[in-house]
Amino acid sequence: MLVAYAPEGAIAALELLAPLAFACISFWPSRRGHWSGPLLAAPALLWALAFSWALAKNQGPGYMGWPLLIYIPLLWILGIASVGLWLRRRHA
Repeated sequence: MLVAYAPEGAIAALELLAPLAFACISFWPSRRGHWSGPLLAAPALLWALAFSWALAKNQGPGYMGWPLLIYIPLLWILGIASVGLWLRRRHA
């Protein structure tokens, strides 16, 4: 039996993990007050907003949506913390 490679799975994983990675990386420029900190944190905030809206629209996570209940707050916390750090360092 041959197993076919499905690139859709790799792309989906990349699409879900990229905002998380950008949010983590954004702390480095935000720590210095550089403008790229919030720019790197923006995808995490936009994905969190989109996922939150989707959960609210469907009145719950539905089938296979339970991991979003962990992923959404993680994106919100990392994105807001990075932008908050940038605001603090920018005015300091």
